[in-house]
Amino acid sequence: MKNILEKIIEYLFYIFVFVFIFQTKLILIPGETNYSEISLYLNYLLLLIILLLFLVYFFKFKDNLAIRKFNNISKYWVILAGLEFFIFISLLFSSDLKVSLFKYFLFLLGIGLLFLMLNFKFNFKKIILVFLSALLIQSGIGIYQFFSQETFSNKYLGIAEHDASVLGVSVLENDWGRFVRAYGATDHPNIFGALMFFGVIFLILLIIKSDYQGYKKVLAYSFLFFLMLGLMVSFSRSALLALIISLLFLLIAFWNNKDKKLFKNYLSIFIFLLIFNGLFFFILKPLIINRFNPEARLEKISIQERSEQVLSARDIIKNNPWWGIGVGGYHQEVLNLNPNLKPYQAQPTHNTFLLIWSEIGLWGFICFLWLGFYVFRNNFIKIEYLPLFIGLFIFMMLDHWLWSLPFGLLFLFFFLGLTFSFKNDIF
Repeated sequence: MKNILEKIIEYLFYIFVFVFIFQTKLILIPGETNYSEISLYLNYLLLLIILLLFLVYFFKFKDNLAIRKFNNISKYWVILAGLEFFIFISLLFSSDLKVSLFKYFLFLLGIGLLFLMLNFKFNFKKIILVFLSALLIQSGIGIYQFFSQETFSNKYLGIAEHDASVLGVSVLENDWGRFVRAYGATDHPNIFGALMFFGVIFLILLIIKSDYQGYKKVLAYSFLFFLMLGLMVSFSRSALLALIISLLFLLIAFWNNKDKKLFKNYLSIFIFLLIFNGLFFFILKPLIINRFNPEARLEKISIQERSEQVLSARDIIKNNPWWGIGVGGYHQEVLNLNPNLKPYQAQPTHNTFLLIWSEIGLWGFICFLWLGFYVFRNNFIKIEYLPLFIGLFIFMMLDHWLWSLPFGLLFLFFFLGLTFSFKNDIF
């Protein structure tokens, strides 16, 4: 019975890792945007089933060898309990209680995911391989979307159709016309680009540590090509910034490593990516230059909107500094303060830290920072894993999806769970 239950939990979790980046959902209470709707997500439903099975296993067979023991994790639960408490308190100040209760429930499931990853003896290398397999499918969808300029909707994969002529759709614009950026199966190209970034870094570490040869090396480089192409056609500036910093950091880190074989392996990858990026720039030079030109029409609008969002967050924090406006309540609060805005214009501020402070107040924000500090201090042991933390920090500084969207919250806890395995060198 124990062995059967262990296998069921293990392989259901691998299935969860494969499907959780897709946004398959059943909308229960429609909203004007993703920020205000309440849906039943397949990934959260599968996670709930796994957690229920794990709780049966945990309490019935907790002396079994499949229980993983991490040292010094009690403080994490204390901090998480504090964070959960202030999120709960924020519900009392919410102007959209249904959405806030929904987000609070998702947060509790995120804690459950972390509890599962810390207490069950998973093979973390297998988890990464399954995650990379799912990202390859995502990259294929995104590459097709950009080069064909055809998007399609699929309710089973959670994919929405995107038309370049519709306001609110992320596009590139120049003399050639308007071009939809690659979304993959995500809600936004920036999310797609961030996922491709994590895929690229994980795959680089896997190639270097595993020292693939022959067809395995060819296959690994082919996968790296597709993930990189997916990242590039997202045209996500934050993902590209994280990638450039990470690649240069790894070059220095492996150069200083005593094991020169690691540097040799990485140097071939670095040169491969330089050639790839050079060819990509040569082919799509007009679009790339326009995307990074602050004087371009769309970029001016983007810069102005983000500046206004920071000011809005500042005003919301100023008026609600201690307890916030309720988890998940930012979108409705912006609409309440600016009734003339269209729903798609009332986006959360593109800074996760400001968003968290706005929604759950100063005390909850302190708990969140405290949690991040403990995770980094205790789980950052091997220097080659630093780019993953760099990427996460950049995405939190320049975007909001890691807190504002159900998928982002799930990914944040998934990443947090993975960090506990970094010091054991999962590759």
